[in-house]
Amino acid sequence: MCNTFRAELVACRDVHFPWACKRVKGLNTVCHWLYATISPFQGFSNNSHVDNEDADVSILVNLGQHAILELCHYNVQLVLQPLDVVVFLSNSVYHHTLQHAAHVANPKSEVGDCMAITCFFWQGLVDEHEPTKKSIHYLAEEAEAAAKKQDWK
Repeated sequence: MCNTFRAELVACRDVHFPWACKRVKGLNTVCHWLYATISPFQGFSNNSHVDNEDADVSILVNLGQHAILELCHYNVQLVLQPLDVVVFLSNSVYHHTLQHAAHVANPKSEVGDCMAITCFFWQGLVDEHEPTKKSIHYLAEEAEAAAKKQDWK
């Protein structure tokens, strides 16, 4: 591991994640210190893109069916089997996912059978921008408080 990458990981663990945890109650109970966001999705991405809001480093976990991850920056296509994990810089490497040719040829294969999870840390948290959306814990507390008010009446 190069020193620059190691320094980024240490900064995320020691600086960025603790800062985010002070602002998003319960974040440390649902997320690993490296990944403040875990996002499942189905299907494939339509176009090659970079994820501008992601900080270094993202993880892609392939589930469901075989898929292809195209890393356009490197002119490479990676064949992903179910449970394969790819670690890459989604914020600077153009990429997209494609259905594997074996599934395209199979009339019983559905695009929705491809599922994946991406894990990343928001660049905005690294830059110490206050989160603008309410966390799930905040919304749950609000719902609980509203329910208690209903019981008091």
